[in-house]
Amino acid sequence: MTTASLSNQLLAFLGTYVPTLDELGVLSALIEEEGRWWNAATMARVVGIPPSRARHILDTYAASNLLDIGISDDVRYRLRPGNAMLEQSLREFSIAYRSTPQLVRNWVSSGVRHRE
Repeated sequence: MTTASLSNQLLAFLGTYVPTLDELGVLSALIEEEGRWWNAATMARVVGIPPSRARHILDTYAASNLLDIGISDDVRYRLRPGNAMLEQSLREFSIAYRSTPQLVRNWVSSGVRHRE
């Protein structure tokens, strides 16, 4: 299976929101436990990245309208796309990543940001 199996919409989403394997790990964790509130430290442990990197990714996703933010003893984040287009893109990403995870990982790690 090649990246031609991934839709243009999905490739655009990946190019915008998943430029590295760190973002891929964070996004897949958010999707796997969709209703869960995360803090940066917990996300960092789950994904295996430094807490500062996890916080940066979570803040970027929140600023991009993919996450809700809650503040208690810490800043917490929960997957909640802010519009129907983002919701559809996340659904397509989730389906593709569950059915062909290696294909998605290979595309992300290749650094390609558009289909040639």
